[in-house]
Amino acid sequence: MPDDALDAPDDEHIDPLDFVRWLIGLRPTLSSSTWRSYKAASAFYLYDSMHPSARAAAAILDGVSADDGEVAASEGVKGTKFFRLEDYNKLLQFCLDRGRGESARTMFHFARAAIRTGMRPSEWATCDMRTSKNPDAPFGRNVWLFVCNAKASNGRANGLVRVLDLSPLSRIDIEPIRYTMALFQRQAAKEGTEPTIRRLRQSINHIGAATGMSAKYSPYSFRHQAIANWKTIYSPVEVAALAGHSVPETATEHYGRKRDGWTGKGTGGIMIRPSRVDVERIMSRIRSDNPAPFMRPDGSLAVVPEDMPTPQ
Repeated sequence: MPDDALDAPDDEHIDPLDFVRWLIGLRPTLSSSTWRSYKAASAFYLYDSMHPSARAAAAILDGVSADDGEVAASEGVKGTKFFRLEDYNKLLQFCLDRGRGESARTMFHFARAAIRTGMRPSEWATCDMRTSKNPDAPFGRNVWLFVCNAKASNGRANGLVRVLDLSPLSRIDIEPIRYTMALFQRQAAKEGTEPTIRRLRQSINHIGAATGMSAKYSPYSFRHQAIANWKTIYSPVEVAALAGHSVPETATEHYGRKRDGWTGKGTGGIMIRPSRVDVERIMSRIRSDNPAPFMRPDGSLAVVPEDMPTPQ
């Protein structure tokens, strides 16, 4: 145990976010096996903690690997930065044909949830959904998904939490999101998120080989494709808000390309929406005299924050 840990205050007075930042700071001085042990023990505590910052801290910790101190290798960040629509349909049909198996059912729901929300695989364990009645909203209710940003360390994310507006989605479209949340949160309490992500990657590899997919995909490929899809209708600022990025350039330079977007064909033309608070936060960081980040593909300007619903 590090020497300075002996002088740490009682755990009831430690903010989990401060603890995780301290633990990540130790990473360069630890071996890979020691880091994995520290990470596993800390994750077990955080997932069981009732502290209001515990989920955000767990999300940040989940995104750090033993190898490079950044995003966990199990998320497959280096995988294909798109998911072709024909391959996506092959995957869903394969799962439907084998619907009685738990692995197929999990993969079916995860694929549909991930392509809608664009969430990092590890973020599923630390998100929360809230619904409130609103007669003026689609389907008569607002549905908010609160996501703890896994890359919130070092100012790389748009705050600790981003909020996705799921209100335009039908009950059938929201059900896979609920299923995936419950799966990850149930398993995270037992074993962390990496084993679940690893099983999903193995399922994708198996289905890809069985159906002759045109590329090698990973669980993270759904996030790339979701961002590519968003780029077909949203401005760079709105895409950044949905993805949890602090600036629009991240999605522009490192994620799925607009030309690979499905333009609504694979999602029924219905997209989730960014929240007002996330858009405002990004707008405060960029030059207001440059219209490019606010321009949508159809030439219109992004919806001004005042016209967006506010998360409740």
